[in-house]
Amino acid sequence: MNMTAFILAGGKSSRMGTDKGLTFFKGEPMIQSIINCLEKLNLPIVIVTQNQKYQQFGLPIISDLVKEKGPIGGIHTALTHTTTEKNIIVSCDTPNLDSSIFKELIDNANGTITIAKHKNRTHPLIGIYYKKDAIHFTNALNKNELKLGDLLNKLSAKSINFDKKPDKIFRNINTKLELDENQS
Repeated sequence: MNMTAFILAGGKSSRMGTDKGLTFFKGEPMIQSIINCLEKLNLPIVIVTQNQKYQQFGLPIISDLVKEKGPIGGIHTALTHTTTEKNIIVSCDTPNLDSSIFKELIDNANGTITIAKHKNRTHPLIGIYYKKDAIHFTNALNKNELKLGDLLNKLSAKSINFDKKPDKIFRNINTKLELDENQS
């Protein structure tokens, strides 16, 4: 499969108070569960982060080309860096994901950005993005338009409904309280 997976781990983690991807979740750094999930797909995996502590995972690391611009900046970096047309983009703070989500997104992606949807909530950081769309992320950054949902609406991104999956699969872990509540 000619595809690359990018894990976005460059956020400020201000609500957590420490780097989310490196925060322990069920006995391992949160990002490790995402890595384990993606490894089942047999794709190259790249981490988008400024934090060199992520080198411990033995994966390539790239830093944001434009710093502190949130998910649009991270996706821009991934799509600018990638050598594959189709790319998985996933955040480091959804540790309950399973590879079947990505398999279904891949199966339904046909040239349009394709993201997960669960119980009427879209999850733009669980999706398939295309190198050809990098220019739109560059333009958004140049205009300082940083709302990912607005950009995805302009690009007519499609969503795949996963309502039959358990709620916990799509749960973001952003605070220490959420971390404690989701450890079991």
